[in-house]
Amino acid sequence: LRARFFDSYANHFAPAPAATAPPEPVADASPGPRTGGDTVAGVLGWLAAIAAPALVYAVAPSLGLTPAGADFLAIIAATVCMWLFSLVPEYVPPLFAALAVILLDVAPPDQALSGFRSESFFMCLSVFGLGALMVSSGLTYRIALWVLSQMPANQTGYNVSLFGLGALLCPILPSVVGRVGIVSPF
Repeated sequence: LRARFFDSYANHFAPAPAATAPPEPVADASPGPRTGGDTVAGVLGWLAAIAAPALVYAVAPSLGLTPAGADFLAIIAATVCMWLFSLVPEYVPPLFAALAVILLDVAPPDQALSGFRSESFFMCLSVFGLGALMVSSGLTYRIALWVLSQMPANQTGYNVSLFGLGALLCPILPSVVGRVGIVSPF
C-alpha cells in the first residue's frame, strides 16, 4: 500500500520526458454526485417520494394530527425518500424541507431557518471550508504519505498513523467523519 502511494506521488510530480508527446487530455472520470433518478430504483424512489406524503395525508385524520402536523410529517416523508433513494444531491433534501416548511406555513421563517444564523453553524461551515481547502491543496495527501513513510508497513503501523493524525486534527475538526475523510489517503 505504501509503495503504491509513493509511486502515485512520484509519478504525479515527476517531469515528463521530452521525447514523448504530451498525453491526450482525459475526460473527467469522476462520477460526480450519485443520484438515482435514471434507474429502476430511482423511479421507485420518486414514486415513494410522491406516494409517502399522499399516504400521510390519507391517514392523518385517523391519527388525530393537526393540519400543520400532517404537513410536517408529509415533508419529512418526502425528504427521507429523497435521501434514502439518493434521488438528488445530498444538500437538496434539507433545503427542500426548509423551503416546504416555510411555504406550507408549518413554522415561521425565523424559526425554520434559525439554525443557519447560529454561531455553531458558522463554526461548522468554517471547519468544512478548512477541510476542503486542505484536501484540494493536496496537503493531507502529502502528510499521509509522509506519515506512512515513517511508520512500519503493517496493519498496526497504519492504525497508529490514522489514530495519531485523527488525534492531531481533533481540535481543528470536531467531526469524526470529516477527520477520517481528510486523513485517509484513499
